[in-house]
Amino acid sequence: MKNNIILILLYVITFILHYFYWIHNIDTSPTLLIKYYLLFSMMIVFILTIINIIIKISPNYLGFSFIGIIGIKFIIIGFIITKLKFDQVFNYKIQVFYSYVITLGIITYHTISKIKTDKKH
Repeated sequence: MKNNIILILLYVITFILHYFYWIHNIDTSPTLLIKYYLLFSMMIVFILTIINIIIKISPNYLGFSFIGIIGIKFIIIGFIITKLKFDQVFNYKIQVFYSYVITLGIITYHTISKIKTDKKH
């Protein structure tokens, strides 16, 4: 539980830092960034839920499922970028990269901790 709170705080701090960077360095409205992070947050919750379901159903295939989920996440990010017209923002690839790497770390850490606790039992 403590690790989950730390991960949530890390995500919120990332959003706050990105938001302040956006306000001071990007000329477009920050509502685009807020929409992006809301969609990203929903996707993270969805991915973590799927990982927990896979652990209960078939924990032996969690690694393969994780790789597939990350691939699907990458494709969904592409759709989000085009749908929100995020590609019109200056240096949008760098803006997406920050949030993508942080969330990838959060999902990976969650999955590895689940694998470790599963092996102990």
